Amino acid sequence: MYHVFISYAQKNGEIAASLASQLDDLGLRVFLAERNLNAGENWEPTIRSALKNSKLVLCLITPESKTSGWVHAEAGAAWVLEKPLLPVFRHVDPRELIDILRMPLGRRIETSAQIGILLDDICKMFSVSRCERSNGSQQSEEFTSPMGWQNLLKIGRWYRRDEDEALIGGGMHNYVLSHGHYSRGISIDAVLRFMDLAPVNRLDAVNAGIVFGWATPRGVRRYFNLLLNQERMFLELIGDRGGDAYLDFKHLDDGIQFSMEEGVTYSISITIADRRLATRVVGPYDQWSYSVALPEDPLGRVGLRPWRSRIECEKFEVRGL
Repeated sequence: MYHVFISYAQKNGEIAASLASQLDDLGLRVFLAERNLNAGENWEPTIRSALKNSKLVLCLITPESKTSGWVHAEAGAAWVLEKPLLPVFRHVDPRELIDILRMPLGRRIETSAQIGILLDDICKMFSVSRCERSNGSQQSEEFTSPMGWQNLLKIGRWYRRDEDEALIGGGMHNYVLSHGHYSRGISIDAVLRFMDLAPVNRLDAVNAGIVFGWATPRGVRRYFNLLLNQERMFLELIGDRGGDAYLDFKHLDDGIQFSMEEGVTYSISITIADRRLATRVVGPYDQWSYSVALPEDPLGRVGLRPWRSRIECEKFEVRGL
């Protein structure tokens, strides 16, 4: 049983996942296709079952989704099943939509204030309190385990390779993130390979990262990113001004020299405690140590950001200290 089924177009996966993240934080169970469907799965029965077993169908309506056949079909299914239907609009005129999406009282989510109103309304529907969840320090997750994989928040296309349980994903604005939130003290152990390293130009060079403190306080992503590229390793803060991750970033220091090579396996250990990050990276021919102060205690999800690469993740364990 799900509280909320989110219907959306694939191009709006990041927006849908941000909404799912905030609903998760309220303790609500959310069906999101990119998170709940596995590669190669016969997805039609899963979609039907999720629609039947959801209490609310939320349709994300944008310029990309307003003519989507699947969004229309899922809205129609909600109507047939007599499910509450809640359209949420971003930069569209409801008068342009099919009748079924204009009939209910929709909500706009173009500003952080409007997103807050939407969350307040959903809280009232399910009689929950809108207070930010703070998970205990004893929490831990293993991303590559069957249960861990099922519960992860996935943004973009990710899949789990059955033969070795590796997680595979790539591309800008794609993430795979922990189910829980972690604060203050955490440790991360990961075994990663970086593939498809193809820089666009000198300014947009190959890079990937490990993220922590990932949250959506104003309806947009804000997080720390331990960035790895073919020249350096350093820490950056993303989304601090409420902007897009491609433009809104700030390097917190100059980092250290590092060389990310295609197809090479790296073992990465990270400890975050007392507002300080310490990491050790071991490759087949070299190893690196890096430490940096944090401007604040991070609070949020932990995970991977492939960005300009494809990540093959053999291991990713996060533990509260």
